[in-house]
Amino acid sequence: MIDDMIFIRGILISASVGVTQKELRVKQKIIVDIELVKDISKASETDDLQHTINYVDVTHDIKNLVYGKEYKLIETLTEDVAKYVLKKYNPEAVTVKVHKPEIASMKLGIRDLGIKITRKRG
Repeated sequence: MIDDMIFIRGILISASVGVTQKELRVKQKIIVDIELVKDISKASETDDLQHTINYVDVTHDIKNLVYGKEYKLIETLTEDVAKYVLKKYNPEAVTVKVHKPEIASMKLGIRDLGIKITRKRG
């Protein structure tokens, strides 16, 4: 089992997420955290970016994926991100966590809420 992990925490995105048309009209701030399980030993040995996953590319791709879409549920958004990253970057597994801190704070008086999923290749 591979224990190597590349992680990106705190990707801030303005997204259209909500069940009502009113919610969808106003983009909300969401935060995406992602963990990619990938054997990075060859990258460590060769000091070559080709043998790992470029976190800058992953960050830009996630922002571009989410920005142009409307989602009723963050569950769907989270699944889209996981599927996209698995297909494009081919890690052994990916864990995606999506936070909706503004809604949590404004509507519920809590610090954070969200969804966390893990998907594996194959």
